[in-house]
Amino acid sequence: MRYIIKILLFPITPIFSLFIIILKLLLGLGTKILFLILLITFLGAIGEFLIAKEYVFGLWVLLIAFLLSQYGIPLVGATILGVLEIIRDRIKEI
Repeated sequence: MRYIIKILLFPITPIFSLFIIILKLLLGLGTKILFLILLITFLGAIGEFLIAKEYVFGLWVLLIAFLLSQYGIPLVGATILGVLEIIRDRIKEI
């Protein structure tokens, strides 16, 4: 029974590995782009605080900047990627 499962999962393993590699590249590129957007939004939030005196809007912009930082959306993507790698390793162990 184990050999039948191995034969059935064999074509999935390289495709899954290629999918993980593509996701790693997209995550790296997306993190760099999000960092540039983070800088712009952070400077906009500072401008809202100091120049326009719009504190509530400035706090919302800071929240968006936090989500764009390394601890927001990229962290969620890295966590999902880690789970996919664990699943790939478990498939290879069969």
